[in-house]
Amino acid sequence: MTPEGWRDVSILDVADVASGQVDPRETPYCDWPLVAPNHIEEGSGRLLPAFSAAAQGAISGKYMFQPGDVLYSKIRPYLRKVALPRFSGLCSADMYPLRSNGGIEPGFLFAMLLSKEFTEFASSVSMRTGIPKINREELAKYRCSLPPLPEQRKIAAILSSVDDAIEASQVVIDQIQVVKKAMMAELLTKGLPGRHKRFKQTEIGEVPEDWEIRRVDGLAAPAPYSCVGGPFGSDLTTKDYVSSGVPVIRGANLNGPGRWMVEREFVFVSQEKAKALLRNLAYPGDIIFTQRGTLGQVARIHPASGGHCFVLSQSQMKLTVNAEVADPDFVTFYFESPQALDMIVRATVATGIPHINLGILRGFLVPIPPREEQRQIAESLDASECRGVAEGNKLKALSELKSALMSVLLTGEVRVRVDEDAAA
Repeated sequence: MTPEGWRDVSILDVADVASGQVDPRETPYCDWPLVAPNHIEEGSGRLLPAFSAAAQGAISGKYMFQPGDVLYSKIRPYLRKVALPRFSGLCSADMYPLRSNGGIEPGFLFAMLLSKEFTEFASSVSMRTGIPKINREELAKYRCSLPPLPEQRKIAAILSSVDDAIEASQVVIDQIQVVKKAMMAELLTKGLPGRHKRFKQTEIGEVPEDWEIRRVDGLAAPAPYSCVGGPFGSDLTTKDYVSSGVPVIRGANLNGPGRWMVEREFVFVSQEKAKALLRNLAYPGDIIFTQRGTLGQVARIHPASGGHCFVLSQSQMKLTVNAEVADPDFVTFYFESPQALDMIVRATVATGIPHINLGILRGFLVPIPPREEQRQIAESLDASECRGVAEGNKLKALSELKSALMSVLLTGEVRVRVDEDAAA
């Protein structure tokens, strides 16, 4: 049902798709920023840095856009790549530059194209052979309820204010990440500030003189490794996952806030299979590594997670650190550091799917400061990480707020009050 005072329109009744292309090799276009789908963050509308057409080596025709135009990626609509740039530039032929013809507020159009309703429509009409893509004829078929312009502007302003808060939070997160990497590079190679005067050269570079260098297998508690596989893994499908049962760890569980892995998923297995999986148990405090696919991911199972977890597939390995030799938090931070990531990249086996062999992991070298210094370094890095986690939670809350507001404001379920002076 169309809300009172709103009108039912086609999207191309109120906006035009820019036509005509320019040569990005010519002046002045070669110096303009070139925006492609990969320069837009999925689902948020956030523009990522984009270089000039010349810097990107563009040679084929591109569309021009200006401030107020809405850029919509027509490729893979389910990715929700929409942007409202505040500058002039070029966009790739994989995008539609949509320009209001006076019947729609650009900010409202931007929000509408990001909405769940439009995304479901675009996804439903784009599933043809090859890459999903929505063409102009299909775009013209989308109809929506449009409020009067003053109400559109008010809705757009509300959503824009949330976007500004999201962007500010993202900037803080990016800054925290830069600081954390710098702290890692310093603390994990030179130790606490002012603590050390003498250094020595080792296989992994210069470290304080009183630090040891140990292989990973020299840090391990008895029976430390679980090279994953077993009776199930790659054969699992969505229907195998249940609300309770045998707890498992998947790759997605390593993407939680900070270095901790708390969330678990469950799968149904028979009692016989569960017994066979005993060698794959990973307990709270264990460090989990990705062995193949997205290399370099590392997380610890949080002590608060309780019970035990199963490492699920051949893409993961675990390490149980001997706490008398090394602080598990220190070791986890080291494997997140730029030094360790570089070591992992250099040791990657590139045949087939990139992977790290279990034997290679065992031989990795780790700097080991005195036990108390390990703890202090870990606490310093943990404080930085906690700030990042707190800001990440704030960002998540803002994103959820925006989603909720879009749901009720763009449909007219909740009406906004328009200031009479502003409406005039």
